[in-house]
Amino acid sequence: MLSGAYFRGSPVKWSTADGETILRAVLGARENPTVRAVDEKKLAKRPPVFVSRDDVPVTVPETAEPELPPTDTTSIYSGLLRMADLIAMQPNLNVPLYWCLQMKSAKR
Repeated sequence: MLSGAYFRGSPVKWSTADGETILRAVLGARENPTVRAVDEKKLAKRPPVFVSRDDVPVTVPETAEPELPPTDTTSIYSGLLRMADLIAMQPNLNVPLYWCLQMKSAKR
């Protein structure tokens, strides 16, 4: 039986049985599709597409992100330590990390 851990863990090669289970599920979904209601207005709406310096298309949300309340430094350090611990636990994973903050936060 296929375990959900494959989708949340490190990349691993699936067994033949797992691959066959997924193939049967995909082919079954193609033969017997599930029809769901769709909001036509949301379906018709397309975000603006820009091209980056590397000629890669990029979409930008139209609405601004909600303003988050200020966070004390203890919570920030705790989150950074948890993130570093999660990355350190992943074998053979090389992830570049970038720190981003709002300009008004940088003045503090």
